[in-house]
Amino acid sequence: MIRLLCRLVLRVFNVKRRTVGSAPAGGTLVLANHLSWLDIVVLSAELECGFVAKQEVAAWPIVGRLAARCGVVFIDRTRRRDLLRSIPILEARLREGRVVVLFAEGTTTDGRALLPFKSALVEAAVRAGVTVQPLALRGVAAGDCRALCWIEDESLLANLPRLWRTKAPRFEMHWLEALPAPTERKAVTRVAHARVAERLAGGALRTVSAKRSGAIRLLVNAGRGVLRSGIGLFIALLVGIALLYAQVPRYDFAPSESFSGTAWYNPYTQAAPGSMWLRTNLHAHARAWGGATAGQQRADDVVRRYRELGTQVVGVSDYHAAPLDRPASTVPVYEHGWNVAKAHRLAIGASSVLWFDVPLWGSAHEEQFAIDRLHDHAELVAVVHPGLRHGHSPASLAKLGNYELLEVLNHFLAPADSAWDAALSAGRPVWLLANDDSHDITGTGETGTNFTRILAPDTSTRAVIAALRAGSAYGVRTHDHAGTLHLEQLQMRGDTLSVRLHGRVRAVRIIGQGGRVRSTWPVSAPTARGTAVDTTVELRTVAREDDGYLRVVAEGTDEWLYTNPVIRWNGSALPTPLATVNTSRTVLRQTLWRLLFTWLALWWLAQLPRARWLRPRRPVTTPV
Repeated sequence: MIRLLCRLVLRVFNVKRRTVGSAPAGGTLVLANHLSWLDIVVLSAELECGFVAKQEVAAWPIVGRLAARCGVVFIDRTRRRDLLRSIPILEARLREGRVVVLFAEGTTTDGRALLPFKSALVEAAVRAGVTVQPLALRGVAAGDCRALCWIEDESLLANLPRLWRTKAPRFEMHWLEALPAPTERKAVTRVAHARVAERLAGGALRTVSAKRSGAIRLLVNAGRGVLRSGIGLFIALLVGIALLYAQVPRYDFAPSESFSGTAWYNPYTQAAPGSMWLRTNLHAHARAWGGATAGQQRADDVVRRYRELGTQVVGVSDYHAAPLDRPASTVPVYEHGWNVAKAHRLAIGASSVLWFDVPLWGSAHEEQFAIDRLHDHAELVAVVHPGLRHGHSPASLAKLGNYELLEVLNHFLAPADSAWDAALSAGRPVWLLANDDSHDITGTGETGTNFTRILAPDTSTRAVIAALRAGSAYGVRTHDHAGTLHLEQLQMRGDTLSVRLHGRVRAVRIIGQGGRVRSTWPVSAPTARGTAVDTTVELRTVAREDDGYLRVVAEGTDEWLYTNPVIRWNGSALPTPLATVNTSRTVLRQTLWRLLFTWLALWWLAQLPRARWLRPRRPVTTPV
């Protein structure tokens, strides 16, 4: 039955057998090289014989049970004393006239090298007084000698698909002339090794000396250790990243609806000619974390340079740097985000640092989770450089809630008009910020080119945050550090917006719902740009019924001015669209994550070899 079963296995995998020479009839110890688990199947299909196998085979499902029924002698190769137990068993089977196959290399090879034969178990043939017959095994498939080999630590489940895909596999058994009953085990082992090597030499085989094989094995094991440790670290890194994503809940985002109401919220109600506007920059980097964040100067030097440019409110916003450790900054602020997608945010008025973030790309759910967590210890949250690597897309900004500011002007990018209009058109009351995002205060066009003017009575943190929260600010983008464009006044009377600007103005646009232009100056040529004139320009427009907001963009000579929008409202409170946690979807998602982590943990534990002290001790049988 065993022979029929083995032949069936070979038929399933389409493995052909070829026999050269005469197989032993009985009472013979066969010394063979070792290529694969197929060695046992091919030999069992050819003749009735027993084998010597490693102890791990006994634990294999089905295969271990069949091997035990066939009389396989299992040996624990990590325990030298186990050989003393095995030799009498093999001797008894040889005296009974059985054929015992011993794979004398002690392990499988890739078919291109013949390792030295181990002679310890050959002692059984010396004691039993039986012949020793060398056997050369060769596996060939489509000209590749490695196709049928069990390479390195490949698992059985991984080897089966590879064998299935092998084309025209053939297994050859070369039975060599039997050696007479030996009197000394090492001598007969050397002769058998030489004859097997001679027969296999035609297949581009190389023999390895015992000394060289030990060195090569040491190098191979060292390489495997490095590879395994690298793979282990990579898997651990993936699991750590997955744990971060697993914490993020699923949200139900507030619907996108345009602002509505019979009244208009005007953030510039208190603005009048001669008002005190504070020049502000809340996004600049100093040298931090050993220079890893590309900041070039110390925080004090950064603040001093901005003071020289006439900036009254300065924030040094290093990545995840404790804001209270930046005493030179006017307002405590830091930049949050260490993901590759550059989805970053400013925590303004922060009291501590939030370290949580997802390191790769994230959806709106990951972005909303970070914003909500930031609000636990920060007064205001600003989304910065939304267009950099598509960190915050216009679609996500139209869904997110609980953020008050958007960095519309940044020297790295073009103005983020589309992202801002997407948020405003979706009913998100988001005010603008204009920042340098400077990393080097000596860089050309990097420092003092983008700034926010806020209407605040003083430079205290409380006053600055109150002005930013109310939207009493406008942004300026320039190239000469000066900023000649100024907002004189912006008023709403009924549905009519009137804006008065002063400076070297070339063109003015009023933008409404969906980013559509409602009015332009000069009126006669809305697409052209007039000559810059140092004057006062006043422009009026009537809002349409579908306009939820109106905002102003003015262009000068290499200079732009952006105002915050006037917003339709009910006269009491601006809308606050917030995302709510979807409990059922969150529980389902986290349950799936837990099941995955449990399965990975169990799989990892299953790969660990059993500790030596856990293995059962076997009695040692010593011949008298």
